[in-house]
Amino acid sequence: MAQACFKSWFVDFEPTRTKMAALAAGGSEEDLNLAAMSAISGKSAQALATLKATNPESYANLHSTASLFPSRLEMSELGEIPEGWGYKSAETLYDIAIGKTPPRKESQWFSRNPADIKWLSIKDMGNNSVFTGDTSEYLTSKAVAKHNVKIVPAKTVLLSFKLTVGRVQIASDEICTNEAIAHLKQKEKSPDHIWTYCYLKQFDYSKLGSTSSIATAVNSQTIKKMPVLCAGEELLRRFMVAMENVFSEIVGNEKQSQTLTQLRDSLLPKLLSGEISVDATTQASEAV
Repeated sequence: MAQACFKSWFVDFEPTRTKMAALAAGGSEEDLNLAAMSAISGKSAQALATLKATNPESYANLHSTASLFPSRLEMSELGEIPEGWGYKSAETLYDIAIGKTPPRKESQWFSRNPADIKWLSIKDMGNNSVFTGDTSEYLTSKAVAKHNVKIVPAKTVLLSFKLTVGRVQIASDEICTNEAIAHLKQKEKSPDHIWTYCYLKQFDYSKLGSTSSIATAVNSQTIKKMPVLCAGEELLRRFMVAMENVFSEIVGNEKQSQTLTQLRDSLLPKLLSGEISVDATTQASEAV
């Protein structure tokens, strides 16, 4: 749902295109807004009239959101975009940092203990989760201090850019990463983590390099210079508000799934060895 809405608003520019069609047909300013409202909500003109009568507050909110979309497209360096929008480099919008790996030969820095600090790899990002979960390895606090490994806060957007380019997750809590992952931390007036996640998920990373292998063409400087669409602060805020509950539900579902996986991994060996019964296993899973 979030990606579909993002694509409509910020990739296909459907609200703007419907306004353009209404304008070409000689429509008034209100006709243009109604066309955009229909594109945003998926409602027909009749359904919008019903909404206005039964829920004027929702109608007014939809109307004001539609009014934020321009009624024309203009050319940019990356193709057509709505009039007044533009692009900025990622480094102007985010605090960007890169992860780090302590010396592998010094095993004392690495851990399998979840009580230590999560250390994310590209492999950990391969489970298609929106938010980070448990990691396959952890770093000790001494490793983080000695080797100056950055700990990024929750809601930082994480992007893989070496070997496997374009895996994206949102940090669910404080976490470290290896050097193949960039950290995009929100500045005061930059797009929030929800919009940034959606933007990076649909971004065409082939545009970042001219070599036959994008995996070798992209580096940290490339990430810092990558173009980010700027569509207006209020419109981005509206998108965040609309998607906030969706992402809250996603993080809740992913945490529950992770808890069930941990429960399975801890109970299965005991079940196979006869240490516990099937009934005990069922009771434990129902308690989650």
